[in-house]
Amino acid sequence: METLADVLTSIGTRIRTLRKGLNLSIEDLAGRTGLDWSWCARIERGEAAPSIGALCRIAATLHVPVGGLFSRGTAVPADYLVRETAALLRDRPAAQQKHILKGLRAMLGGRQVKK
Repeated sequence: METLADVLTSIGTRIRTLRKGLNLSIEDLAGRTGLDWSWCARIERGEAAPSIGALCRIAATLHVPVGGLFSRGTAVPADYLVRETAALLRDRPAAQQKHILKGLRAMLGGRQVKK
């Protein structure tokens, strides 16, 4: 059976993993959630028990449902990656978009999507 300390450590580790996956500093997380940076750091270390409200703000900032803070996965949410990639490509010329996609396919071993 997990103790409270185990749960807090697990949540903190998950928050840190997601935050770093989004290239956010602890200060960025604090600023976007309205929480003090030292409080965020204590949460990540499992030294503080965040309120439900704090967890909701953190989850929204990290683009996951609140329940996602309790899971043990490490990936950045796919829908966030798709939105960010689309935003980066949106204002590029069509030729550059095609070149970037070709490079991504080569790097990732992907195949072309049929239209």
